[in-house]
Amino acid sequence: MKISESQLRRLIRNRLILERSKDERGTVVTGKSPDRSGPSQGGSSRESKSLSFGDSGSFSGSTGGGQGEGEREKQGGAVVIKLPGDDDEFSDPNLIYVYPGIGKGGYGRQGWVADNIQSEVGLSPNTIIVVANTKRTPWSRFKRQGINAYKEAIGEDQEPDSARMVGWSAGADGLSQATSDGFLGSIWYADPSPIGKLINADHGSGAKMYFNPENWNIKGFDTDSGFTNLKEKLSDKAILVDSSHNDIFFQSMREAMG
Repeated sequence: MKISESQLRRLIRNRLILERSKDERGTVVTGKSPDRSGPSQGGSSRESKSLSFGDSGSFSGSTGGGQGEGEREKQGGAVVIKLPGDDDEFSDPNLIYVYPGIGKGGYGRQGWVADNIQSEVGLSPNTIIVVANTKRTPWSRFKRQGINAYKEAIGEDQEPDSARMVGWSAGADGLSQATSDGFLGSIWYADPSPIGKLINADHGSGAKMYFNPENWNIKGFDTDSGFTNLKEKLSDKAILVDSSHNDIFFQSMREAMG
């Protein structure tokens, strides 16, 4: 099949436009964070980033999960996933709040997070997980949704003494509202967006951050500086890991159930 000169010119022009568009958008970090793409900040390479943050560590907490998908329902905008104990009852269950991220095509959002908690992580028995509607759901509302889910599960008008939280990716927005609440005994910053609100939040003794700057590549956002500041605030509670954006979330969830 012959291609006319005008068709050839059009094909070449379209190809040039496509390549220019790719250059302007920057490079996507494949398999890391589909909702976060852009050119490397300051031309940073994997080697230079590794050197700037020191040696990689490892996940350090005891882990749970993997015992079942649990039952899932929507309550007031939140998604509640729960798995009773061996006797099919809840007895002082582990209540875990999760702030989701954002992303294209639903990636990282509430539904994606809930799906992957069930399919990739699994629950531990006697556990209630509450996933916020969005990354910026007000903590006061989200907190009450979790308490209501807890009371419904145990069948009594009794509130939990404490809870845990995992804030992942852009969920740092909501996470930053809750870090100073003593109700949260343990908080995992799971490869969080290093935004100013989180950096300037009060970081309690129960906070821990797992992060990998290589997962972050956002045009106009100096994430390296943000992680540097967060690492200074959290000291030895900030742990550099050589894991993908998703895997950091999965492992943080397992520790929250451990």
